[in-house]
Order: sequence, then C-alpha cells, then structure tokens
Amino acid sequence: MGPLPENSTTVGRYIGVLAVDVRQFGKYNNDQQKSIAAQLPEILEQAAIRARVEQLWQQNDFLAPRGDGYLVGFSPDLLSAVVDKFFDALQVELRLNSPRFRAAGIEIRLRTAVDLGPVHAFDASVTDSPAGNVMVNAARLADTREVRALLENSDPAVTFVATAVSQSVMKDVVTAGRTVRRPSEFVETTLGVPGKDYSEVGYLRVPAASGELLRSGLLFDEGGTEESPASAPAADTDTADGAQENNFKARDVSGDVQQRSVRDVRGGITMAGDNNSFVGRDKHSQEFSGTFHTGADANFGPESGRRIAAGDESGR
Repeated sequence: MGPLPENSTTVGRYIGVLAVDVRQFGKYNNDQQKSIAAQLPEILEQAAIRARVEQLWQQNDFLAPRGDGYLVGFSPDLLSAVVDKFFDALQVELRLNSPRFRAAGIEIRLRTAVDLGPVHAFDASVTDSPAGNVMVNAARLADTREVRALLENSDPAVTFVATAVSQSVMKDVVTAGRTVRRPSEFVETTLGVPGKDYSEVGYLRVPAASGELLRSGLLFDEGGTEESPASAPAADTDTADGAQENNFKARDVSGDVQQRSVRDVRGGITMAGDNNSFVGRDKHSQEFSGTFHTGADANFGPESGRRIAAGDESGR
C-alpha cells in the first residue's frame, strides 16, 4: 500500500454550499439555453444584493458553473442570511423578470438547495474541484424528486423557487436559533433522486406557494417528477353521473359509486340508483338503495345505513 496523501486526516474547512438548477433546461434550443445561461448570473447577483448578502456572489469561495446552474461556496457566516432572505429575494427577482423571459420564449424557475460541511483545498481554475461530500449532497438535494415536484405542481407564473435545506443546516443554523426563520417553516421529509441510490433527510420550503401546494401541502405527491407528472387532482364538481371509479367530491351523485371511501362531501348530497355501497373502516360495507336527498351534511360512515359484515352479503 502506498503512502497516504498528506491531507488524508484533515477534516477540511467548513463552508456553505448553494446549489442552483434551472428547471427543464434541456427542453430549450441552443439559442434559448445560451440566453438562460447569460441571464442567470445577473439574476443570482441581483437576488444577493436584494437580500443584502452581496458577498455570496461577489466574494465567494468558489463559483462553479454547471451548464444549467451553479454551485457556490461561501462563508458559513452568511448561512443565516442566505436561509432567511436569499431564496425569497430570488423569488422576487425571477417574478419581476418573468414577463421579459416569457416574451423571449423562455422560463426560468429554479430548484435550489443549501448544505454545510467540510471541503479540502481546491484549484480555482478547475470547475467543481473542491473535494467533499457536501458538494455532491448540495447538488443532489436540488435534484431530488420532491424538490422537482414543488415546481411541477405549482403555478409557473407565481412559484419560481423551490428549496431544500440539509440536515446540517437545519441543525446547526435554523434549529440552533441563528435564523429568524423557525423550523416550523420547513417540511421534513426523505428526499430521493430518480435512478440513483440516494436517500437523505431534508427540509422543504417554497418562498411563494401556489396551485396544488396550497391545496395539498408540500408533500402531496412525493413520487411525482418532472418527467412523470403527478396524476391530475380529483375532480371537484357539483354533479357526478354514471359509475365513479376515482376519488371525487360532488353534491349530486347518480349511478354506481365504486369507491372504497367518500370523503369531504359538503353542502348536501343527492344519490340516485340502487346498490350503491361504501366500505367503512371496520371492514363493514353498507348498501344504499333508491334516491337520497340531504340538505346539509350526509353521513355515510360506519354507523349509518344497513351494515353487512365482510364476507356476508345476505344482510342478516
């Protein structure tokens, strides 16, 4: 076995690492990609200035372009301000410039992540030269299916930034009380990258939630990706006719209802047709025949209707 490198026992210097990726960069043609690549540095710098953390862009430890984004190394002293203000400033900057981007046929929405950890000495002339897991982890956090789903299922004219914060940032910065933001402003979950053996606990946040994020929360579809969008949300209608095999909310239901449960029925319900059945939580089913009209709440829970034990269709 050869001699170990001189720095093999050193931990390295702790720094913050910011990862930024442009959503669906590959769908644009060469000219559009060049336009995005040319404008992204200005957007990031203006966001840093707006957040009063100019050093993040102007005096960083390293700035590594990645084609469709950046890895930025910065002083840990800036982490509190980055968590508190930078992502919100980036959201504002992108929204203000979105009409100009749309006029050019492009859209800039960003997946972002921030991590904290040690890196070894690096060659500033070599992109991504710092050595350390923090570099890889920051990039992968931004690429996880859960962060992708935040942008995929929000209004593209409202939500421009989705963020993941690593465990170390949460523990050493947010939970430690070094930020104005509280841990309750983030959603803890396990993050994964499609096609890669990667699983890491992270903390999600969006500066401006919209669309399905407001209706269902940040974890509504942890399996969704940009390549495989989440299934369309349940229909929210006043009337449903015929056999219903999907989750739905309706005031008037006619025909066969083949769901195992019906939830969130408000404002009255009308049911027409025979042999409509619902299954309760205690493995009992209930049969309802004829037409039902209720003016307010309708209870088709385990304590209503004619109860039939599982496996006994005789009704006795």
